Amino acid sequence: MSGTMQPPASITDLIRADAPPTIPVLRISRPAYLVLPRSARKLFMRGAIATIVAACISVLIALALVRSAPRWWRTILSEDPATVDLAWRVESELMQRINDHRPRPPIAPGQPWRSEPWMVTIDAAGANAWLNVRLPKWLANQQEKFHWPRNLSDLQVEFDADQITVGARVRSGDRHQVLTATLRPRLAEGGKLWLPASWVNLGRLAVPASWVLERAKSGAAEYVPQSLRKLEETQKLFRAFEGLEPITDRSLVRVQDRYVRIVDIRAREGFLDVTFETVRGEDIDRSRVTGAGPN
Repeated sequence: MSGTMQPPASITDLIRADAPPTIPVLRISRPAYLVLPRSARKLFMRGAIATIVAACISVLIALALVRSAPRWWRTILSEDPATVDLAWRVESELMQRINDHRPRPPIAPGQPWRSEPWMVTIDAAGANAWLNVRLPKWLANQQEKFHWPRNLSDLQVEFDADQITVGARVRSGDRHQVLTATLRPRLAEGGKLWLPASWVNLGRLAVPASWVLERAKSGAAEYVPQSLRKLEETQKLFRAFEGLEPITDRSLVRVQDRYVRIVDIRAREGFLDVTFETVRGEDIDRSRVTGAGPN
């Protein structure tokens, strides 16, 4: 029949070639990357390498500082005749000053016999000689079973304005380490001598005292060997350096058959000034006396 519509031969005949697709196509985009220019990449790599090199150099410098002695450190030979002679002269001068300032009768009844205040000034060289030659004997005279620690040698001090730097050479295994602490001495009421530390030096490397003392107390053998750390005297020294307790609460010292009271202690550049007064033995509390004096 003319004019009659013919059925499509297939479904594809119904879709025009230029017709839009009826199902949307999902396009997956590729992730974006930051692409640096070659010059920027070179600059970044150079910066990273420079940072690593700087860190390595800093570690090497720190190790060198730790293993070296402070600039003010001296070589003290305790058996050197000159050192022994200087130590004896320091002690003899102190004894002479004590003899020159004997206790005087009190002005008013009931008051103790005492001398006028008198001062001794000592420099670092004299103090170091006495510390290494005479101090071990002094301490042995106080405690019958006292033995000087084998890990400890070369005691030294340096005086500056209102501060004292004390140090020693400590042996841990086959390694020797110079440890120093910067102290600010303060004599409080009742004869309590406080020695809080502000800085501790491992060789020439200065670090906050609180950090090193906490590590040393917790068992870090690189700072203080165990044989030395377990001593009660060492623990007391740690507590004194932390400012938790005075190094001593006894300002009276027996020097042979005489008694002297420490009245004041002041450090200045290169010197230490200690003010004493001599007191009569009958007027003191013997429980407040430190030391048996030198032999």
